Amino acid sequence: MTPMKRRTFLAGAGSVLIGLPFLEEMQRPKGHAQMGEPPVRAFNCSFGLGLFPDMQTSDFTGALEPLAPLASKLLVLQGVSYRLGNHQTNVSAPGGGVPNSHLETTCFTGTRVADDLNRAGGASLDQALRRDAYPDGLPAGMLGTVQTGLAYEIGHNARDIRSWNPDGSPASRFVHRADELFDQLFGSFIPDPGAGGLSPDELRACRRQRSVLDAVVAQYRHYTGERSNLGASSRQKLALHLERIREVEARIFAVACQEPEEPTRQCVVPDRPTEFVHSEGLEYQDVTVAELTRTWRLLADTFALGVQCDQFRFGSMVFLAQGARIRLSGSYDHGGRRIYDFDDVGDWDAIDGRENKTSHEYWHAYGMSGDRGDRVRAAARAHAHFMLGQCAYFAQALDDPEYPDANGRTIFENAMVTIATEAGSGNHNRSTADDVELANVFHAISPAGGKFRTGHLDLGRTDAVALYNTMLEAHRVGELLGDGRAGVEAIRV
Repeated sequence: MTPMKRRTFLAGAGSVLIGLPFLEEMQRPKGHAQMGEPPVRAFNCSFGLGLFPDMQTSDFTGALEPLAPLASKLLVLQGVSYRLGNHQTNVSAPGGGVPNSHLETTCFTGTRVADDLNRAGGASLDQALRRDAYPDGLPAGMLGTVQTGLAYEIGHNARDIRSWNPDGSPASRFVHRADELFDQLFGSFIPDPGAGGLSPDELRACRRQRSVLDAVVAQYRHYTGERSNLGASSRQKLALHLERIREVEARIFAVACQEPEEPTRQCVVPDRPTEFVHSEGLEYQDVTVAELTRTWRLLADTFALGVQCDQFRFGSMVFLAQGARIRLSGSYDHGGRRIYDFDDVGDWDAIDGRENKTSHEYWHAYGMSGDRGDRVRAAARAHAHFMLGQCAYFAQALDDPEYPDANGRTIFENAMVTIATEAGSGNHNRSTADDVELANVFHAISPAGGKFRTGHLDLGRTDAVALYNTMLEAHRVGELLGDGRAGVEAIRV
């Protein structure tokens, strides 16, 4: 068996690069040293508004239920705080406006918020690891950092960026659309120049009718044919891998299921999803559970495919942000049962008769008394369950056993994956050193190749920067975040 390098690509016209999944032929031959360690990778997923302390149970019930499938592979942490000393409150929206906390830049950095909304206080967790693990840069042809998700407000970086350079600048641009993300990762198919000059509309029509995989048919036939240097198992795995790419692409671009040159199965293509992108200045957006879920899953599946193809090794996904003002409607099911029927407009009308209130306000009214308070808390818990469920979907996509690393573990088990939110409550009282809004911020982390324990831990009032730096120390990173505080040894194996 001839060994193959992990960074082998199927390449085609139009800057198409389709990475290979891990195959048996990529292992070291017997008699040599043990197969290589998986590459160093780190990914963040954040969701807005946060989990109140009473939602952070010691088991996977209530709002934490979506993480239950990953129970044996997660460390769920309570008591992580963004201290008031790291917090800047007098930051106004672009062009003026009411000062707000803008805690988003503290998530995954643990450092003081900068004095504008386009910079963080320092590097994020994933980028600190990236700089240490790849001081001379990532392998040729690989994207540096990928950031995507559902963003409500466009106009400043704090709302959507989660990966930051040491100087506080964004580590990459934020990609809002699933089709743009797919093209960024795999390239967009360009028609043969012989077709003549095509208008933008004709190019888009061509893009819908053809696939990036059409550009690699010759290589596909070689790798899966009789002359291939791959074994039967690897050939089958490669065929399924390319089939999955085509199916995700079809979902995104509404490609009709035709008779392609490479094998595929018939698929049912859903309607093109509503793109959840909001211009700055709009007060709220009406959106359904189905629209949010469908668009997020397109993004998460495409992101995961890029990781599985080894197109990039660092990045972030964000499911809305703390200040996202949506009015959600529709039924939400999980695990085969109905969790909640969302009707933010009707609920708020019944609670206080006010118009235009959104899901954001549930967090600020969480302590309301009486029957109205019960209704607020029920809606907030359902929203929290739904939002955390989206990051859980992302994590499970990285935990796909069909894409194991060389050591047999999943990408999720080997990579440093962090799930967190930007606040512990909606209480804006900042009269004490332990700001209620910034204390008890939910965090969960993956094992990172066996570096971190699993289960539940209550860290009391531990600074997020100390947690992040301990995670970096476990990877032997020398340059730490913020003031260099670490010492959260309880998380380590």
